[in-house]
Amino acid sequence: MKSGLDIEQDVFDVVSASLKSIIKGKTYRDGMRPVDAQTEDCVVAFLTGVDGQRQSGIVNVNIYVPDISVKGYSKKVKNIGRLNTLAHAVRDAFAKAETPEYELTTDSTPRTYEVSDIEQYFINFRISYKRISVND
Repeated sequence: MKSGLDIEQDVFDVVSASLKSIIKGKTYRDGMRPVDAQTEDCVVAFLTGVDGQRQSGIVNVNIYVPDISVKGYSKKVKNIGRLNTLAHAVRDAFAKAETPEYELTTDSTPRTYEVSDIEQYFINFRISYKRISVND
């Protein structure tokens, strides 16, 4: 059986390869994205799992998008256009992602959340994984 960190690494490998041409920044594992990052980045984090011969659970994939300046506004605003473009592109990338070890599917509709202290929003994708463990 694999640990949560093992599963996070495996999903990170699939995600970073699948999203390389989609996001403008880098892909990080949980806790590795610089706190002052001002770039469009992806963070992969193991959330929960069930052990056994058939492992299953959820991995969060968050895509961060910096707010934008708009003429006439004193404060930066949500980059709705880019968030929407990424939501569709990332969802499509997951649908096409192939891995011999896992079945990966989106678990729910992607949602956006504000991170006001760094003037960014992120799209949260909950990725459901299923893995049959044989002789681990």
